[in-house]
Amino acid sequence: MITKSITITNPIGLHTRLAAGFVELTQTFQSDIKIQKGEIYCNAKEFLKILKLGITQGSHITLWVQGQDEEPAAKSIMEYLETLEEKHIPMLDPEEAQKLLLKCKPL
Repeated sequence: MITKSITITNPIGLHTRLAAGFVELTQTFQSDIKIQKGEIYCNAKEFLKILKLGITQGSHITLWVQGQDEEPAAKSIMEYLETLEEKHIPMLDPEEAQKLLLKCKPL
């Protein structure tokens, strides 16, 4: 079993899009992967559970990886978490956003 700890430095933490990327990454490995924040831990392959942890800037998290591919899994996951600030987050094109707003009904 490999145990690693990290403090999240990304200003917006592990928000929805980054959490989705994190879960996609963890699901590529066969190892059992758990993540902990404070006293709460969960399966790192379950998107909603990751969101419920509320991982924000400054959160100290611990990762446990156990299985036949634990070394490459731990390495890849830690690299992902260490470079959250560098991840490109696709945003909605301004024209596309305007089209969506025009379709909305006023309250």
